[in-house]
Amino acid sequence: MNLTFKWRPRASASLCLAALAAGLALPAAAAPADDLKALLDRGQARQAWELGRKTPTELGKPEFDYFFGIAAIDAGEPAEGVLALERYLLNNPGSAVARLELGRGYFMLGDTARAREMFDEVLRLNPPPEVRGRIDRLMAAIREKESAFKTTFSAFFESTFGHDSNANSGIGQDTITLPLFGTLQLAQDGKETSDRFHGIALGAQVNVPLRPGLALFAGGNVDSRNFDAVGQFDQRTKSGAAGLSLTRDANGFRLSVSANELAVQSQKYRSLRAFTFEWNRSLDAKRGFSVFAQQAKLSYAGDNQVRDADVQTVGAGWRQSFEGAWQPFLSVGVNAGREDNKRNRDDLGRDTYGARAGLGLSITSRINAALSLNWQESKYKAFDDFLGAKREDRFVTVEAALGYALTPNLGARLELSHSNNDSNIPLFEYKRSVVAAKLRYDFK
Repeated sequence: MNLTFKWRPRASASLCLAALAAGLALPAAAAPADDLKALLDRGQARQAWELGRKTPTELGKPEFDYFFGIAAIDAGEPAEGVLALERYLLNNPGSAVARLELGRGYFMLGDTARAREMFDEVLRLNPPPEVRGRIDRLMAAIREKESAFKTTFSAFFESTFGHDSNANSGIGQDTITLPLFGTLQLAQDGKETSDRFHGIALGAQVNVPLRPGLALFAGGNVDSRNFDAVGQFDQRTKSGAAGLSLTRDANGFRLSVSANELAVQSQKYRSLRAFTFEWNRSLDAKRGFSVFAQQAKLSYAGDNQVRDADVQTVGAGWRQSFEGAWQPFLSVGVNAGREDNKRNRDDLGRDTYGARAGLGLSITSRINAALSLNWQESKYKAFDDFLGAKREDRFVTVEAALGYALTPNLGARLELSHSNNDSNIPLFEYKRSVVAAKLRYDFK
């Protein structure tokens, strides 16, 4: 079957770019169809659908069916939209855009098998990146919907090579000055140390539906980082989580218990146990928000047990995707927390406040990029008699990443990050830059 991309009536939609690139257009439309097209161009899908219903004698005319079908689907009336687009395709079987919109209608009706069939037909044409990116998101939504009815399992393996400018988060100078001690010479392990590193990570997750909308999930992963020269700073992280997820209309709820353990040079350093509640709500296909609350317990090993604490954290986030070139995805979030020391050391307890902003881009069907900024403020609760000050820290991280999909399961990724921790106590100030190249295989 010879499929082509024809003009998609919403000027803001990425499919317009594909149609213009193909240099194709629909034949001149009759007045009612032209009216629908004008409303769709202005983003008034529901008005276009309502207008179309007032002229039922136009149904069956290809141009009218095309615009009316898209208007109905955009207005949340997929049953009428599917019928109209099916009629249109009988007369224009080569329209790839109509098949894409029909697949979207099938998806909204819950007919994921037929939706997948439509999307696969369009993908076989090697469509423009904007179209492929849209289909990829719809296919991901299909997999998510299918997971509500059958057990799904996923796993990954990742290999990393990179360079760390400050493997031990040390101070970038030989001496520091403290109020009670004057100028001190730092030991080598306390000074900034750079080195190359390599590592591996692997993990898996399973999702088991209990009934529609309710599922049990569990997963875990192991991540290691080994340095070439400073092996005393080698790290290994183990983490796992399990819980229940509940979906009701546009709302998603998750209750989970999780554990995380950090080891340095194969010796346990710190562990965390947490209970988390999350609420996600989709306002529409492009926008949504989330809130979370977490109660956690921090436990340290050896001499660091004095830092044991209970931690409470709350936060909220906003996410929004945009149509157009590169399909931008924006996310922002804020958080606040309290760390209560359990060893009667209020100088080690703190209040925290933070914010995060991230931008994701689908540059092509294979290339994606991301940029994020993280800020965290820590205000410690009590005066530190030993250091002669009440500690205050400000931690900022900028991260950038560029990914390339070699195959649907295998991807390469380049990551760069720069961190800066400012403190009113020089002992805790440091800067760190990391560059890493990663190769990851996902088992789906």
